[in-house]
Amino acid sequence: MAQQLWVTSGDKVGGPFSAEQLRALAAEGKLKREYRVSQDRENWVPATSVKGLSFPVEESNAPTPVAQNDTAAVPEQANS
Repeated sequence: MAQQLWVTSGDKVGGPFSAEQLRALAAEGKLKREYRVSQDRENWVPATSVKGLSFPVEESNAPTPVAQNDTAAVPEQANS
């Protein structure tokens, strides 16, 4: 029988999911880093600790690209 996994966020539990389904959900950003995962619905681990799951970079944490000659993005030095 294939491995079955459950996911929880707060008081909601979803599943069962296959490992393949969880990988797809994580890659699509639908499985969040802060969610917890279980094989038995008793012992839960952070989704980030599950081998094989990769999460997209969150836009709010991604660095903002700056064009090479974009002086508007460079803060001015204060006059001393």
